[in-house]
Amino acid sequence: MDAGIFGQVDDFKTAKAWFKQAERDLRASEKSLGDRDYSLCNQQARAAAEKALKAAWILISAQVPDENHSVMELARMVAMDDIVEEAQARPIGSRLHPEEEGARRSRIIAQAIIDELTPKLGT
Repeated sequence: MDAGIFGQVDDFKTAKAWFKQAERDLRASEKSLGDRDYSLCNQQARAAAEKALKAAWILISAQVPDENHSVMELARMVAMDDIVEEAQARPIGSRLHPEEEGARRSRIIAQAIIDELTPKLGT
């Protein structure tokens, strides 16, 4: 992939590092789901979504985003409107929904974000 279309090569490497960590967080959330640790699964899925979106922002802007932890706001910043709609319907990784359904929904949203960005950043 020609990293030049996304900015400096270092920006691409930084984005790729964020994305790889997002993939690891998503895999960890699957284990937590299997262990029925729904709160931890939510937390890991949220981290995966957040890191993947921050990787996309780095590609677009050549800047590391600030301390923004809102999946909805990050999705807006990178023009992933379908994710914004999902996050509005039910916040991803909400501590208010530590049951299995909420954990599964958080993982689905995080997986959708990663799937959409994989052609640009995946291994």
